[in-house]
Amino acid sequence: MARVRAATEALAPLEQGRMDAAQVRAQADEIQAAVNTIFAECRLPPEPDAALHPLLIRLMQASRALREKPADPAPLADLHAVLEHYPQMFDDQDWPMPME
Repeated sequence: MARVRAATEALAPLEQGRMDAAQVRAQADEIQAAVNTIFAECRLPPEPDAALHPLLIRLMQASRALREKPADPAPLADLHAVLEHYPQMFDDQDWPMPME
């Protein structure tokens, strides 16, 4: 999930219209690759696994939307929402604390 966070942070200039389509698509591809890796390698018990899947689906949808319309920053809101929600659901020791 740290890869998703890094790619989302790299998309910050999109909100000011300062990213070209290739840059946006590269970060969208990184998000999709990170999600693919999570699906392939994650071995959670059934309950947390079921809780994670809706988050991953939202990430995939946002990634697809960014690839389809790279000038539209709207999918960033969903990426941020997932990343905000993730540490509330999972105790990830590698997840950085939010900045205050």
